[in-house]
Amino acid sequence: MTNYGIKITASGDDVSTAVDKNLILTSKHHLWKTALQGSTTLVIGGGETQSQVAQISHGLSYAPMFLVYAEAGSSKKFLAHANAYDTPSGYDIDRNIYSWSNTTNLNFWIHFGSPGSYLAYYYIFYDSL
Repeated sequence: MTNYGIKITASGDDVSTAVDKNLILTSKHHLWKTALQGSTTLVIGGGETQSQVAQISHGLSYAPMFLVYAEAGSSKKFLAHANAYDTPSGYDIDRNIYSWSNTTNLNFWIHFGSPGSYLAYYYIFYDSL
């Protein structure tokens, strides 16, 4: 196989001899291309345990791949479709982020179990699901 394309290594590594796992970037492998990225605040009101659905219009006319995560505090980040459990004061708190895309929107909501404002970040890729 011909050895051509883009290769980038860290300073001090020889790009002509570096194996794939030591490359910072290579065009040999498919890379996701970002169409949109941003953030939004999701609010869980008093007496509720989940936010309203956030809808981000993407204008791609197909259901794109995406990545969504939210912050719960300054050092805790949770990926969409992931469950994470904290144990403050010995209690488990269920934290869920649900997300899906369709031909018009990226949709997501959170269930963090307690009222508050939570910052959610999203990346929408040109690649389809």
